[in-house]
Amino acid sequence: MTHILLVEDEERIAGFIAKGLQRHGFRVTMAEDGAIALDYLKQQSFDGILLDLGLPRVTGWEVMEELHKRKETTPVIVVTALALEDDQAKAISLGARAYVQKPFRFDQLLHAVEQHI
Repeated sequence: MTHILLVEDEERIAGFIAKGLQRHGFRVTMAEDGAIALDYLKQQSFDGILLDLGLPRVTGWEVMEELHKRKETTPVIVVTALALEDDQAKAISLGARAYVQKPFRFDQLLHAVEQHI
Protein backbone atom coordinates (compact mmCIF):
# COMPACT_ATOMS: atom_id res chain seq x y z
CA MET A 1 0.00 0.00 0.00
CA THR A 2 1.35 3.40 -1.00
CA HIS A 3 2.20 5.46 2.12
CA ILE A 4 1.88 9.24 1.88
CA LEU A 5 3.03 11.88 4.35
CA LEU A 6 0.45 14.68 4.32
CA VAL A 7 1.86 17.93 5.72
CA GLU A 8 -1.04 20.36 6.19
CA ASP A 9 -1.83 22.68 9.11
CA GLU A 10 -5.49 23.32 8.27
CA GLU A 11 -7.34 20.47 9.96
CA ARG A 12 -10.38 20.60 7.66
CA ILE A 13 -8.27 20.41 4.50
CA ALA A 14 -6.04 17.69 5.95
CA GLY A 15 -9.09 15.59 6.84
CA PHE A 16 -10.62 16.07 3.38
CA ILE A 17 -7.40 15.01 1.64
CA ALA A 18 -6.69 12.09 3.99
CA LYS A 19 -10.21 10.64 3.70
CA GLY A 20 -10.14 10.90 -0.09
CA LEU A 21 -6.75 9.24 -0.38
CA GLN A 22 -7.70 6.48 2.04
CA ARG A 23 -10.84 5.76 -0.01
CA HIS A 24 -8.55 5.26 -2.99
CA GLY A 25 -6.32 2.78 -1.17
CA PHE A 26 -3.53 5.01 0.13
CA ARG A 27 -2.13 4.93 3.64
CA VAL A 28 -1.81 8.47 5.07
CA THR A 29 0.26 9.85 7.94
CA MET A 30 -0.50 13.46 8.84
CA ALA A 31 1.81 16.17 10.17
CA GLU A 32 0.51 19.62 11.05
CA ASP A 33 3.82 21.44 10.60
CA GLY A 34 7.20 21.11 8.95
CA ALA A 35 9.10 20.22 12.12
CA ILE A 36 6.90 17.18 12.71
CA ALA A 37 7.19 16.22 9.04
CA LEU A 38 11.00 16.30 9.17
CA ASP A 39 10.94 14.16 12.33
CA TYR A 40 8.69 11.60 10.61
CA LEU A 41 11.00 11.55 7.61
CA LYS A 42 13.97 10.71 9.86
CA GLN A 43 12.06 7.81 11.45
CA GLN A 44 10.40 6.14 8.46
CA SER A 45 10.17 6.13 4.71
CA PHE A 46 7.23 7.30 2.64
CA ASP A 47 6.30 6.74 -0.98
CA GLY A 48 5.35 10.39 -1.39
CA ILE A 49 4.82 13.71 0.39
CA LEU A 50 1.96 16.17 -0.01
CA LEU A 51 3.33 19.46 1.32
CA ASP A 52 1.66 22.77 2.10
CA LEU A 53 4.07 25.71 1.96
CA GLY A 54 2.43 28.03 4.51
CA LEU A 55 3.07 25.98 7.65
CA PRO A 56 3.71 27.14 11.24
CA ARG A 57 7.11 26.73 12.96
CA VAL A 58 8.99 25.18 10.03
CA THR A 59 7.51 26.25 6.69
CA GLY A 60 7.02 24.09 3.65
CA TRP A 61 9.80 26.06 1.98
CA GLU A 62 12.18 25.09 4.79
CA VAL A 63 11.10 21.45 4.48
CA MET A 64 11.76 21.57 0.73
CA GLU A 65 15.20 23.12 1.29
CA GLU A 66 16.08 20.48 3.89
CA LEU A 67 14.93 17.65 1.62
CA HIS A 68 16.95 19.18 -1.23
CA LYS A 69 20.07 19.34 1.00
CA ARG A 70 19.58 15.70 2.03
CA LYS A 71 19.20 14.73 -1.64
CA GLU A 72 15.89 13.13 -0.64
CA THR A 73 14.31 11.22 -3.52
CA THR A 74 10.80 10.84 -2.08
CA PRO A 75 8.39 12.50 -4.55
CA VAL A 76 6.93 15.77 -3.28
CA ILE A 77 3.70 17.33 -4.48
CA VAL A 78 3.18 20.88 -3.26
CA VAL A 79 -0.42 21.69 -2.27
CA THR A 80 -0.69 25.41 -1.55
CA ALA A 81 -2.69 28.60 -1.87
CA LEU A 82 0.36 30.44 -3.24
CA ALA A 83 -0.44 31.35 -6.82
CA LEU A 84 2.64 33.18 -8.10
CA GLU A 85 4.52 31.58 -10.98
CA ASP A 86 7.76 32.34 -9.12
CA ASP A 87 6.57 30.18 -6.21
CA GLN A 88 5.78 27.31 -8.54
CA ALA A 89 9.15 27.64 -10.29
CA LYS A 90 11.00 27.74 -6.95
CA ALA A 91 9.15 24.64 -5.69
CA ILE A 92 9.98 22.72 -8.86
CA SER A 93 13.63 23.83 -8.63
CA LEU A 94 13.74 22.44 -5.07
CA GLY A 95 12.50 19.07 -6.30
CA ALA A 96 8.70 19.18 -6.27
CA ARG A 97 7.22 16.88 -8.90
CA ALA A 98 3.91 18.75 -9.10
CA TYR A 99 2.24 21.91 -7.80
CA VAL A 100 -1.47 21.81 -6.94
CA GLN A 101 -3.02 25.17 -6.14
CA LYS A 102 -5.77 25.58 -3.53
CA PRO A 103 -8.67 25.54 -3.91
CA PHE A 104 -8.64 22.35 -5.95
CA ARG A 105 -11.00 19.53 -6.83
CA PHE A 106 -10.03 16.23 -5.22
CA ASP A 107 -9.77 14.52 -8.61
CA GLN A 108 -7.05 17.04 -9.61
CA LEU A 109 -5.01 16.14 -6.54
CA LEU A 110 -5.64 12.42 -7.02
CA HIS A 111 -4.43 12.67 -10.61
CA ALA A 112 -1.20 14.36 -9.46
CA VAL A 113 -0.68 11.68 -6.80
CA GLU A 114 -1.29 8.83 -9.25
CA GLN A 115 1.01 10.40 -11.82
CA HIS A 116 3.93 11.33 -9.54
CA ILE A 117 3.89 8.98 -6.53
